[in-house]
Amino acid sequence: MLENVDTADPRPKSNNDNQLAQSQIARKRRIERHGFTLVEIMIVVTVIALLAAIALPSFLRARGRSQATRMLQDLRVLNAAVDQYAIDYNKAGGKKYGWLDIRAYVKTGTQLYDSIPSTGRTPPDLLGNRYRSTKIIDEPYPDCGDVALNPTTFGVLSDVAPLNFWSPYGVQGY
Repeated sequence: MLENVDTADPRPKSNNDNQLAQSQIARKRRIERHGFTLVEIMIVVTVIALLAAIALPSFLRARGRSQATRMLQDLRVLNAAVDQYAIDYNKAGGKKYGWLDIRAYVKTGTQLYDSIPSTGRTPPDLLGNRYRSTKIIDEPYPDCGDVALNPTTFGVLSDVAPLNFWSPYGVQGY
């Protein structure tokens, strides 16, 4: 006796059945790939903000330190120019001279050379404050070295370049 057995239909499915199955799968995929949730986007934004909060102070500190290093190099060049001028023209220790005299001893084409105005006034540093000097007749200051840093500039950069950083050139008034 034949039992009623469910056997698989040996006939292949029709084309319509395959298309129906494929469209159902595609619909499920579209539903599953709908984009990022608001929570996921907020987490990414928070992580980026946290990384920026960590990195930004370091970048600002590095920028200030590089400005201070550049100004220290400018002080070295200006003091060397003052000394070279004094040697070349046999100037005694207490003699005064002008910035235009010193300009000839600064390398041409540099930003420092170009910052010394043709009027002979004191050149500004990177922050726009003027250097101080006891030997330059333009603006003599009695309590600083040959060429020294402006106290305003020191105040701005004191967190990245303390007073001993500027040694031996010093800061006028400190």
